[in-house]
Amino acid sequence: FNRWGWTNEITAEGVYVFDLYGGNGNDCDPTDGPGSLYGTATVSYFDGEVTVLYEMLDGNVLNEAHVYIGCTPFPLTQGKRRLVPTVAPGQYNFNPDLGGGVTSYTVGPIDVTDLGDSFYTIVHGVACNGGAIDGNNGGSSFDGASVDCVEQPTRGGRLNLFTLYPNPFAREINVKYEYDFDTNVKIEIIDLRGIVVKTYENVNYTKDTIENVTFDLSNALDRFLFIKITSEQGSEVKKIISSNAKH
Repeated sequence: FNRWGWTNEITAEGVYVFDLYGGNGNDCDPTDGPGSLYGTATVSYFDGEVTVLYEMLDGNVLNEAHVYIGCTPFPLTQGKRRLVPTVAPGQYNFNPDLGGGVTSYTVGPIDVTDLGDSFYTIVHGVACNGGAIDGNNGGSSFDGASVDCVEQPTRGGRLNLFTLYPNPFAREINVKYEYDFDTNVKIEIIDLRGIVVKTYENVNYTKDTIENVTFDLSNALDRFLFIKITSEQGSEVKKIISSNAKH
């Protein structure tokens, strides 16, 4: 995208602290200026729930908060023929009303159990250097909310379901998929060198049927792998990793 910032994949429980920069334009290197550090966003992920805590630094005041949590790197919005990714903050799924300027604010806890073993988050805000603290300072919103996976698009048709579990995997990985059209389906498991480790083909898939395929990957441990699923109308790729791989 032509906007500055990051999407963050969370793959394990824990507390993750992200810096919030402003004024960097299109430069993704915050050390290169002219941007400034405005605060931090602490993402806490435990027991299937996520909270996002904004904390402003050095007298900065947060006036708007926008949080995206989902199973795709970016929010998806409906285009002319299919869902397309966007980074417009107005399309994020959690945009609380702060009631004015605040120095700290919490979004959540939000239930993410339907997103599987990993999810993505983008944290955005509108802030100023100084200003009145006249909002719901230290407040919170969206406690008890939940997030579901949206439909994943392919070119011209829809891949309604494409999930992998468990991920990280110990010896086996399950691939569950569903299309809303009749098609041939091919699944490939590929390593970082481009070598195809495993393949699967369904030459007579019937629309709206949920299929589940199990792959034995005991001979492909200790590394990152990619799963590519291809129909007659497009492909999707997801990353998997073995539970004993070295990060």
